[in-house]
Amino acid sequence: MKALLGVLLAMALIAVIFFLLSRLNMFLSSLDAYKNVSKKLVQLDSTQPEIGTWDNSNVSNVGKKYLFLEKGSRYRVIKSFSDYDSSIHKVGEEWTFLGYDMVPYHDGLSLYVSSDMKDESQIQMWPGSEKQRSVINNFHEYVELVE
Repeated sequence: MKALLGVLLAMALIAVIFFLLSRLNMFLSSLDAYKNVSKKLVQLDSTQPEIGTWDNSNVSNVGKKYLFLEKGSRYRVIKSFSDYDSSIHKVGEEWTFLGYDMVPYHDGLSLYVSSDMKDESQIQMWPGSEKQRSVINNFHEYVELVE
């Protein structure tokens, strides 16, 4: 009887070991799959287009050229101005123009710029405000092309 009990116990132990090994194999396989997916995500991330939310838009209220500002050109603030968010753009501030969009039903204008070509910023303007309309209409007095 003890011998039979010993054999059954050994068989149960072997079954548990095989079960654990199969689970370990499944875990290692999913870990390899995770590593492969992670590598592909890194590859996809490195092939993302340059910054500029509006690079591929073809709608009428979005563009790459606004007044004298052209996508990819660098500009410098030569006269301080305040935007809709009350952020002050001081003399000497430089950025690359990425594009713009207009929201006609809110009379809103957004200029998309980057100071470092890594991060994108939004300069919101509201032509409905007399002060900001004056800045927009005379933007060439506030910003110049960096040569």
